[in-house]
Amino acid sequence: MLCNQFTPPCGCAVPAKCCLDVVWNLMLIHAHPHAFGGSKVFWLAALSSLSVSSIFAKTDAADGIQLDPIVITATRTEQPLSQVLADVSVIEQEEIERAGASTVADVLERLPGVQFNRSGGQGADTSVFVRGAESRLTAVFIDGVRIDSQAFSGGANWQNLPLAQIERIEVLRGPAASVYGSDAVAGVIQIFTRKGEAGLQPSISFGAGSYQTRKSDAHLSGTHQAWDYSLSVSRQASQGFSARINTPYNQDDDGYAQTAYSGKLGLKIDASQHLELTLLRSNLKAQYDSGNQPQLNHQALYGLQTAGLNWQAHWDEAHTSQISISKSQDSDLTLPHDISDITTLSQRSNLLAQHSFKLGAHRFTGLLEQRFEQIELVNVLNTTTAQRGFALGYGYAAKKHTLQANARHDAQSQFGSKNTGSLAYGYALNPQWRLSSSVATSFRVPSLYVRYAPRVGNPDLQPETGLNKELGLRYTQGPSGMGLVVYQNRLSHLFQSVAGHYESTAKVQLQGASLSGHTQHRGVNLRFSWDVQNPVDLNTHKTLAWRARHFGNVGFDTQSAGWTWGAELRGVGQRFNASASTRAAGYGLLHVFANKQLNSDWHLQARIDNLLDHHYLITPSFGTPARSAFIGLRWAPQAI
Repeated sequence: MLCNQFTPPCGCAVPAKCCLDVVWNLMLIHAHPHAFGGSKVFWLAALSSLSVSSIFAKTDAADGIQLDPIVITATRTEQPLSQVLADVSVIEQEEIERAGASTVADVLERLPGVQFNRSGGQGADTSVFVRGAESRLTAVFIDGVRIDSQAFSGGANWQNLPLAQIERIEVLRGPAASVYGSDAVAGVIQIFTRKGEAGLQPSISFGAGSYQTRKSDAHLSGTHQAWDYSLSVSRQASQGFSARINTPYNQDDDGYAQTAYSGKLGLKIDASQHLELTLLRSNLKAQYDSGNQPQLNHQALYGLQTAGLNWQAHWDEAHTSQISISKSQDSDLTLPHDISDITTLSQRSNLLAQHSFKLGAHRFTGLLEQRFEQIELVNVLNTTTAQRGFALGYGYAAKKHTLQANARHDAQSQFGSKNTGSLAYGYALNPQWRLSSSVATSFRVPSLYVRYAPRVGNPDLQPETGLNKELGLRYTQGPSGMGLVVYQNRLSHLFQSVAGHYESTAKVQLQGASLSGHTQHRGVNLRFSWDVQNPVDLNTHKTLAWRARHFGNVGFDTQSAGWTWGAELRGVGQRFNASASTRAAGYGLLHVFANKQLNSDWHLQARIDNLLDHHYLITPSFGTPARSAFIGLRWAPQAI
């Protein structure tokens, strides 16, 4: 339906105003009053913001030079963004820094195709939905180290990812199991921590905000002869607000405190080889209200550790090699005071060897991967599984044609073998417009908890599988760009609880369209995205729980009198629980921010979220923050 509303005038250059008119018309067509709470602000909020939709090239405002960023997530190799056929976005450090006291999930929500669900305030259980898929169906990496808790349904513990440690995020929407193996059913999110650069570069930032929020972090990076290094530490805490908005739950404030450390140490072996060690540790203590003895003060203690050793060699312009060894550990301890403590610990070890070479317009890639995964529930469960993978990739980029093909074979110790593949093709209609299409299969092995937990586990569960088809249209002209992606992902053998026991009986269809773009006009940077989706359970024919069928953002920033300031508007349509018996109304939120370089060393940042103090619910019965402000100072002198 969305495609019918947008027929591009192939061969013509669409000015910024035309792009915005197209988006506005789509908004009026699809944003019905009842879907957004019956208020005009919700209609406007259905556009999208702060989404640096990096499927387009960026322009350096300082000198007007068009940049073509390098990304690695699409094919696991360095690749110019202009040659990427997948639906990829990049969030850079500048955008992360002005996010204030937000979380990783809050930042990701500004991108096309991404929603999140949270059981209360920051620090509470968080799920990130990419194109409407369950959180566990997205593969997540930190500095190339895969993180995935094997506890419960699996997936990353989003609430414990430290935003202050992050320099860059790449988000791939759509399956990539033919490159990454199990888990990459809905997408891949790559998180990169800060790295060492030339000279000695220290920085310190601190700030405070509503709900007695305090935030501080320190960073030191640099190089010395053949070595490069980066060290970071951060602390964030808040008194918070009551996670539950109704009795009989404890109505006290549910705060959180998070401390994180990260480091990188690199050695340039010679002109072509580089060795790098990466480490990260994050600890989160969060209060929450539980249905089990609701009057008690419950606490959850989350721990995340990652370590990776990566060797890369750029032998010449044609050949590159990589070997990496990594390990991640995720822990979860609940403290309900007078009830026995529950501890879960999951670990993952990974060995990866990869080589790629170019031959003219052709690129070939080979990959070998070995994984070991373990879960331990103290005094209840302790089990391990192994998985081996072999993958081949082929890419072609020349003149009007771009092609990417990948195939992978995985052998798992319990399930046997699984084959996945993907094929994508792009055709440049002219220098501004490009059409693309792709098809891909995917799978995910259910978590060890779901398979082996006493009473509820089922060792006979099948791998969850997916088949995705999508079409894309992209436009770029100087500092302006726009893209439309239409997709359908059919998932089978998803596990669900049947009479207190997991069974592979669920079937889901995720289909929708994402429209996004950006432009510059008279010193104003404007960004938008708008999603229409229908994630539906094929057995019940109901929309998946807490997924909005319409959501989007619109945002701008500009410079005036030494200030950089702007606004972001987020709109989310109504959502229902799995049985459609409980409804959460649509909402719109307006956020504003302002930054100023006070002198060569000091930088001021200020932000107000939910400026209009709108009352809204992400999930019924769980609280959300009212209007909240944050102000911070950052000291970052020139490199010594």
